[in-house]
Amino acid sequence: MRALRISEPAVMGLCDIPAPELKPHQVMVRVGAVGLCGTDFHIYEGQANYNSDENGRTIPFEESPQVLGHEFCGIVEEAGSDVKDLKPGDRVSIDQGLNCHSLMKESLCEYCETGNSHQCASYGEHGITGLQGALAEYVAVPAVNAVRIESDLSLDQAALVEPLGCIIHSCDVMLKTRARYTFGGD
Repeated sequence: MRALRISEPAVMGLCDIPAPELKPHQVMVRVGAVGLCGTDFHIYEGQANYNSDENGRTIPFEESPQVLGHEFCGIVEEAGSDVKDLKPGDRVSIDQGLNCHSLMKESLCEYCETGNSHQCASYGEHGITGLQGALAEYVAVPAVNAVRIESDLSLDQAALVEPLGCIIHSCDVMLKTRARYTFGGD
């Protein structure tokens, strides 16, 4: 399949890569739209690289080229044998973050156990931490990370669900913690 891959800072090229293998708990998503955020630009410019090995060593692009694209949506092309709530043709928005739940771990880390799965000890992200992102034709993602789009929202608009979720989450945290910056003027 075709993908746009970064092979060194500021060098991206269109290439052929193997199509992802579908696991029983995953869906194969034909990419419909991808948002590009500041993180993508920082990675592209060589200012950031979040792909690291088990020892925490950053893996250079030259050693492991990356397919970026973590803000995305698309259409389910195929559903794994264990997936019961999504089917081919469903339009979905993707949560790119992998955690104990989506990785199907038998025991949860302390973060996933307390509802803070975005800080999972095993956390990874499609398009950021070395996992294939959506600047490709297809991405295989855990079905629990695919949310069916049940409205007439266009795929271009649905690709903005991830950044909107980040904004809502940060506002929620600020309101709950009574952070230094507040809304509403109290």
